[in-house]
Amino acid sequence: MKAGKPVAGSISKSMEKAAVIQRQMTRERERHQNKVASLAAQHAIVVRVADPALRAAKIIKLRCDETEENQRHRAKLSELERRAREVWR
Repeated sequence: MKAGKPVAGSISKSMEKAAVIQRQMTRERERHQNKVASLAAQHAIVVRVADPALRAAKIIKLRCDETEENQRHRAKLSELERRAREVWR
């Protein structure tokens, strides 16, 4: 079956939807970079804590926070990429 001609304005609507998703992806990347930088700064402060038990506990918590942030970021970008692909289907 032959595909029909696109409806007037459908391409521009799809382009606008894709642009909105691209802006969301850019904002998510910036948010992630800021969060990672914040965690790195916190890590630099925690390393100087004198009490070894307190330092170890805080470092473990920061590692968990970093892992959680990375998983959240990957999931968010995967969702946005999926939505971007669906725009052109």
